[in-house]
Amino acid sequence: IDCNLCVQVCPTGIDIRNGLQYECINCGACVDACNGVMEKMNYPKGLISFTSETELAGGVTKIFRPKLIGYAVVLVLMSGLLVFEIATRSPLEIDIIKDRTPLYRETGNGMIENIFTIKILNKSQNPQKYTVSVSGLPKHTLIGTPEATVAGGELFNLPISIAINPNYLEKTVTEFHFEVDAAINSEEIIHAEEISKFLYPDL
Repeated sequence: IDCNLCVQVCPTGIDIRNGLQYECINCGACVDACNGVMEKMNYPKGLISFTSETELAGGVTKIFRPKLIGYAVVLVLMSGLLVFEIATRSPLEIDIIKDRTPLYRETGNGMIENIFTIKILNKSQNPQKYTVSVSGLPKHTLIGTPEATVAGGELFNLPISIAINPNYLEKTVTEFHFEVDAAINSEEIIHAEEISKFLYPDL
């Protein structure tokens, strides 16, 4: 049968009767067209088909090959890691930016003040109200609004300052933690913390 239908239906315009060519996109249109004609003519199907060189040579293709099993194992592992990452993903992420111009400033009442910007990323789809606190600094005072409401999927910049009496500072660089919390309900609380540094080089 020389119906030429397989060439007519090919979207890339190749003649599959000349063998597999790099333009082929494996759409299977020629296979369907050929099988339809062969069925009408009561001839066996499969004149054009998806097969391997081994089957064309009269052999039998092995389905469970080492390479195929290896691909399957890697796919399962990657899928498992993806599910694990999604299941354990924290809905809150914070980043602390220290204002270094100037490194510090002295207030009118003799307190040493450092300025920070807290970047709060709400990864959930719902708006959340976050509360900022500080741990690891002796007798500090937060200057600014330690609360922020962030819409779902948005990044919010919260400027905040910390002031301390220099008599309570023992080192020129004091490490402490910024802690951000949000209550989803009465039982579940989102918590994130980040290390930062309080600077007073003239100590």
